[in-house]
Amino acid sequence: MKLKEIAHSRTGDKGEISNISVIPYREEDFDFLKEVLTAEKVKEYFSEICHGSVTRYELEGIKAFNFVLDKALGGGVTRSLALDKHGKTLGMALLEMEIPEREADTEKRFCPMAAGQAEKEYTPAGRTIRIGSGAGYAGDRLDAAVELMEKGNLDYIIFECLAERTIALGQKEKLKNPRKGYNRRLEYRMARILPLAHRNKIRVITNMGAANPYAAAVKTKEMAEAMGLAGFKIACVTGGRHR
Repeated sequence: MKLKEIAHSRTGDKGEISNISVIPYREEDFDFLKEVLTAEKVKEYFSEICHGSVTRYELEGIKAFNFVLDKALGGGVTRSLALDKHGKTLGMALLEMEIPEREADTEKRFCPMAAGQAEKEYTPAGRTIRIGSGAGYAGDRLDAAVELMEKGNLDYIIFECLAERTIALGQKEKLKNPRKGYNRRLEYRMARILPLAHRNKIRVITNMGAANPYAAAVKTKEMAEAMGLAGFKIACVTGGRHR
């Protein structure tokens, strides 16, 4: 079977180091992955692009792994000639890795999304909160976020789209037009996710407001009203000069 059948992943970068998170859908699969998804296996899997070491960090508290791949990004964003300079697709690539079959019931083995909406789970401490990652940078793709919102039974989804460069671009646009200065893909994203958020009662958290969060909130409100989506509460954080 493939890793993606029991886990999901996100990827980050710093210089020419890539870090790939692997989070099993079910906590009981953590020990199984600890045995089969070793640093050596990941190093072998990425042998064509990773020219340094691979270190695996085990996060027992949240039942997840973080793999740090050194010298895996062709010298880093400013030097690499790769199309995916940040290595954002490496997490998805790792999910395609073949891992040993388990003897456990396949229905329990596969991820909740495989069968559509998962049932809410409850723990002695209260209801489990399901949080999805919708974006990791300003230009991140949207298809994965849409799938999470459709099938992941989420409570929250977070779109992290801000960095020094995007703030600078936002400031330039805001100087030209006081009603702009937010992420250029805000309207594109909201057109897809607002109906899903409304239908599935998902709270969206994002910094797509960039240099003008109030204008982003106003635009989002206008779009929701135009779609006939009633009952939305839209809030923004203001203060400071957003520089």
